[in-house]
Amino acid sequence: NAWAFWQQAAEMGSSYAQFTIGRSLNSGSDAPERGRWANVPIALKMLECAFSQGNGDAAQALGIEYNIIQKDNVRALHYLHEGVKFGSWAAANNLRSKFESIKGLTPYGIDTSRADRYLVFSDALGRNRDLRFPNLDKVLPLPPADLPQWNGNKEDLINAAKQVVPIPPPPAPTPGADLTGRAHIP
Repeated sequence: NAWAFWQQAAEMGSSYAQFTIGRSLNSGSDAPERGRWANVPIALKMLECAFSQGNGDAAQALGIEYNIIQKDNVRALHYLHEGVKFGSWAAANNLRSKFESIKGLTPYGIDTSRADRYLVFSDALGRNRDLRFPNLDKVLPLPPADLPQWNGNKEDLINAAKQVVPIPPPPAPTPGADLTGRAHIP
């Protein structure tokens, strides 16, 4: 049975396997004809394990779980926002629509400024699924924090949310590098 291999991979620490099992177990009822059994507590633990490893799909699944099923908008907002950091296009798109809706995830109502920024991240992730945004909180903090200024340039917003990679120092000169002519040739 394929589930045995998924289980083994999950036990070995595969976040994708943990997400797959968690998503499959997180259903309201058993479906033996499809080979699926519901076990919501185990499903949430599996999704939490995958989330703790930076799995954006698990963050999206937990965000939906806490938004729709558990009715805990604060946790849903947290998971979806972290999902954007982890590179989840679905989480960014979900948050964009939530901030455009009166019945969104925050008690503050419609927030088009945040929706516009999540749209930028959604578009970027739609084009490149390998993007990650560890500095997302600096350019798009969760409410009630005020949004920092933004010049409207999408690339500036995306680059500000990416990881900062320091430029390595130039290599030290080797002995004889300053010599010229035949003396330079070994």
